[in-house]
Amino acid sequence: MEGAYDVLYLIGIISFALCILCCLVRAILGPKTMDRIVAVNMIGTMSVIIIFLMSLYLKEDFLLDVDLIYAMLSFLAVVVLTKVYMGVHKEERLAKGEEEKSLEGAVEKPMEGTAEKSTKGIEEKFLESKEKKLSKGKEEKSLEGTVEKPLKGKEEKLKSRKDGAAWN
Repeated sequence: MEGAYDVLYLIGIISFALCILCCLVRAILGPKTMDRIVAVNMIGTMSVIIIFLMSLYLKEDFLLDVDLIYAMLSFLAVVVLTKVYMGVHKEERLAKGEEEKSLEGAVEKPMEGTAEKSTKGIEEKFLESKEKKLSKGKEEKSLEGTVEKPLKGKEEKLKSRKDGAAWN
């Protein structure tokens, strides 16, 4: 029965090795930098799987420790690559932004100010509706009744007391 497992382990190792070769091609030829980073991440993950299968095939437990350390290093490598890529990408965007600022007077932007106009219209409608409500006095009437009623009762209580001491 162990011979069947050994064959299964070898088939798994060979298939993951072929997948690593495909990912290596993607890492080299990838059209974008993010494709390359994902390919490197996949290579690291499949390498972890191959080391695990080798530990089962060779019946060596120390390879599992190596596997865990390699998984951590692979993760950190992808994080560092992503941070570097994001920094380079940000610098490129800033450089392009400076070029656009220098060309502002040369080319007229057709969509400039449209968002400001649309928000001004919304603000004007909101303010008009508020003014209408205030002019009708709906808010004033509702507030007057709630504020005056409790005070009237308490004022009468206070006046009825002879000493004018504080009440609960």
